[in-house]
Amino acid sequence: MQKNHLEHQLGSTHPSVTLLEYGDFECPYCGKFDLVIQKLLKEFPLNLGYKFRHFPLVNIHPDSGLAAMAAEAAGLQNKYWQMHHLLFSHQDNLSGAEILKMAKRIGLNEKIFQTDLESDDLWNKIQEHIQAGIMAQVSGTPSLYLNNEMYEGSSSYESLKKEIEKIILGENSKFI
Repeated sequence: MQKNHLEHQLGSTHPSVTLLEYGDFECPYCGKFDLVIQKLLKEFPLNLGYKFRHFPLVNIHPDSGLAAMAAEAAGLQNKYWQMHHLLFSHQDNLSGAEILKMAKRIGLNEKIFQTDLESDDLWNKIQEHIQAGIMAQVSGTPSLYLNNEMYEGSSSYESLKKEIEKIILGENSKFI
């Protein structure tokens, strides 16, 4: 496990805008947002960095903890983002058996994956994400932060695109 790497990142390695999401793989809004972020990353390849932290709401999404573990276990085999997107695209069935099928589908070593699904280190990492979210006043998912400021606007593509453009251009306006 990468000790000093709290979240996973996509996009620019030196972004002018960093979008951080606290998300839950069973949350339907997070599932829709996964498609938005993919589109935004294509729109702003040099300016946007995207980070994801797990915030499984296990009281209302019972398989979200297992799904977070599956993403992290896939990450140990350098397939975090493949599993991440697959979990969101199949969020209506995140049972253990279905997750094992997903692991096979993306070419993970199944034996290692199953062992990693029970890793205390991975669960502790997810707990670190949750604690960071609590400290950041996350109350639901998806919770979004643009350059370390809570974003309370719409999570639609259009709204986020406008806000990202404003930040890139250096405009000083509060979020839409």
